[in-house]
Amino acid sequence: MLFNMITSTKLAIYSKYHGDGDMWVRLGTLEEKLILGYDDWKLIDSLTEDLNLSKNVKTSREYQDKLQNTIAQCCDNAATIAYLIQIASEH
Repeated sequence: MLFNMITSTKLAIYSKYHGDGDMWVRLGTLEEKLILGYDDWKLIDSLTEDLNLSKNVKTSREYQDKLQNTIAQCCDNAATIAYLIQIASEH
């Protein structure tokens, strides 16, 4: 499975709009939309939802392992992973 690479720059844009895709579509600059595409946005949205689900609901070890593996494949480094987890906890 191929994933888009999540970077701290993409996460900063996502965070700027508080994870609100409608706000990003209406108010985001062309430069931001060139950096963070729709597929990137959906991926970040999905991962933050999955992180919150695994934190707030008892999920299986298999689910948690798969989520951690997906995050490791999608994020460019450990700092980005930490930033993604931080954003998920704020939304």
